[in-house]
Amino acid sequence: MTFSPSRLAAHSKIPWRVRLNEMRSERATFDAHWREIDLFMAPGRFRDGHSADENRGEKKHRKIIDETALRARRVFVAGFVSGMTSPARPWFKLTVADSDLAEFSAVRAWLEEVEKRINLVLARSNFYHAIVNVYDDLGTFGTAALSVTERPESIVWFRPHPVGDYYVSANDDMLVDTIYRQTKLTVRQLVERFGRENCSASTLSSYESGNTEHRVDVIQAIEPNDDRIRNLRNFVNMPYRSVWFEESGEADKYLGRFGFEEFPSMVVRWQASPLDDYGIDCPGMTALGGVKQLQHQQLKKGQAIDKMVNPHLQVPPTLKGVRSFLPGGTTVYDQTSPNGGIRPIHDVNLRLDYMLRDIQEVQHRVNESFFVDLFLMISQQDSVRTATEIALRNEEKLLVLGPALQRVQTELLDPLLDRVFAIMERAGEIPLPPPELEGAPLQVKYISMLAQAQQSVVASSVERFLGAAGSMAQMNPGVLDKVDFDETLEEYAEILGVPQRLLKSNEDVDAQRQAQAEQAAAAEQLLTLQQGAEAAKTVSEVDASPEGALAGILDRVDMFRD
Repeated sequence: MTFSPSRLAAHSKIPWRVRLNEMRSERATFDAHWREIDLFMAPGRFRDGHSADENRGEKKHRKIIDETALRARRVFVAGFVSGMTSPARPWFKLTVADSDLAEFSAVRAWLEEVEKRINLVLARSNFYHAIVNVYDDLGTFGTAALSVTERPESIVWFRPHPVGDYYVSANDDMLVDTIYRQTKLTVRQLVERFGRENCSASTLSSYESGNTEHRVDVIQAIEPNDDRIRNLRNFVNMPYRSVWFEESGEADKYLGRFGFEEFPSMVVRWQASPLDDYGIDCPGMTALGGVKQLQHQQLKKGQAIDKMVNPHLQVPPTLKGVRSFLPGGTTVYDQTSPNGGIRPIHDVNLRLDYMLRDIQEVQHRVNESFFVDLFLMISQQDSVRTATEIALRNEEKLLVLGPALQRVQTELLDPLLDRVFAIMERAGEIPLPPPELEGAPLQVKYISMLAQAQQSVVASSVERFLGAAGSMAQMNPGVLDKVDFDETLEEYAEILGVPQRLLKSNEDVDAQRQAQAEQAAAAEQLLTLQQGAEAAKTVSEVDASPEGALAGILDRVDMFRD
């Protein structure tokens, strides 16, 4: 691993520390909101910019009495994993824009082979573990980040970044292309990774004094490399630069500079306005008010029940100092006292059923914010087995969820698969494409349960169309000439996510139909020859002599006379 010189060039355009401070100021508007979400529904997930402050094990659920939001989060994450990127079933396939080219047998075979290899690489890596954290942060805080790095053992490796550990900036297309990550490394790690000559004076002093486990705040800045020399192919001149520096180090010194061919970090937002770099209006933000209300209601319910079971009592003066009023006990008191008798100091007239009904209504609102009903249906394979069933029962929820699913595809899964493909190609894990794919860009089509559920509306339209055509054909069979059944079948299979290997290619279908036509023509020719032979045989059996012919004519004349 090679580093550039430790001193910045005089003409450097990017003052990284200045930009870091600007990005911190931009994110500060979200920090208070995220901290409150962390407090009431996701304890310990928001790191507040200090990633090395590990979760020790101390109690973090101090504000949580009603755990509805915690359970809803778990269902939401499980639903997204099962519905978008399930490890148990295919969730994407590769294709090309030209449908005729996509049906070419060599192209189909290559695409299916590449799909198989990508799925194998994802399964060998930690992708299906890392994606759980991404979906959790996305639904809870509205923003999630994941980096894809190269690793010789598994080809790729995924690192989810906790909310609070990073700062992002979006380009003019509203896509995040800059991320500054804050982490902590020990003095020993800094020296071993970057070398003594690249560390700050304070780090070297700690190292030389033996304080090697002291942690230092370190920043990794990943952004477009706008001052690269395009003809040079090295770490410094790649499309994206990665600069490491100590936050409290010298202003003109950095630890090391690397480069990436593709932007290595995927930052996905639940919803983003043109003025915000971070996500808004996620389920966690939507449910926060209800979650806080639940904590208040559960606390008051417990207090009310406690007052009914163990009320505050008024007692006569003779019982002053007596503390034991346990159930079933007896206490002697002075009947002559003007305040004789033991009774509650006030009556608690609580309709517990009303309070429970209101709590259940708020719990339902929280569950709706996290789409619990929809995601439970996906996980309940005994009661629902197809994406069409999900769409029929939850069409309204799918419409609400649609924009977020689209963002997951465009901001997370599309660049993730692009990066994985590129890393595999550089590692020699992608076979050579057929000549027909020369210059044809690849496309990704998502066939997960949720993606298919959104497409099921189109599938219903196809079914209704074929049903109507069948009804019309009973009155006029000619209407079926208007239907291209091959295209209809391919479109329907595409919507349902049927594996391409279950369908024959256009070449195979044409060859099969040509062979069938040739067989039919040969059979018809053979039948014609057989009929001709039988006719010739009949003629040969007829008496062709003059006497025989004259007798035949006389017989016909006698027939007409009769």
